[in-house]
Amino acid sequence: MEGGPSSFIGMNCPCLSEKSLVECCEPILKGVRKAETAEQLMRARYVAFTQVNMDFVQETHHPKTR
Repeated sequence: MEGGPSSFIGMNCPCLSEKSLVECCEPILKGVRKAETAEQLMRARYVAFTQVNMDFVQETHHPKTR
């Protein structure tokens, strides 16, 4: 992805929360904080998928389904 993660600054979060990516899913994707709800985790996993961050998607699968 050209420009790297910093190119997403100010961008609305792809999970459609109406928050910026920096306020919403990015801290979860970067490991700064954990998702507090299943919805937050699923939104973060969706955003990871849209950014082709398959490591995050894989890491957040249940161990039995990895």
